[in-house]
Amino acid sequence: MYKLSILLVLLVASVGDVLGVCTGTSKTFAPGELKLSGKKGDCENKESVSGILECTGNCDSSTKITFVPGKKPSFEGNCNCCKLDASEKTEVKLSCTLKDGSKKDVTKKLKIPTSCDCGACKKGKKGGKGGKPGKN
Repeated sequence: MYKLSILLVLLVASVGDVLGVCTGTSKTFAPGELKLSGKKGDCENKESVSGILECTGNCDSSTKITFVPGKKPSFEGNCNCCKLDASEKTEVKLSCTLKDGSKKDVTKKLKIPTSCDCGACKKGKKGGKGGKPGKN
């Protein structure tokens, strides 16, 4: 059974590399751990806040070079990167120290990252437009 479990884990890892897997690393900020600064002062979270900190993985991408006699080679590509896919506006209670030294509790809606996915490397259409190597 032990050998079967190891084989299954290796198979899943290999399939993930071939198919392209993009996952997020999440973090829960304990009260006081999330620090924000602004024009009016510095704030920190009063309650726990969770969200995605990093997106990592492999996404399917390709570049094809076409050679036509008498013409310059043409490049056609499909560039996909692992990146933030969605976020939610979440109410976060903050304790702030204003520039004048006074304290103030506020509730702000912050955009908290919630998921990752493969998407176009450049801004624009999903799937991306390729180009000459090194120009993306």
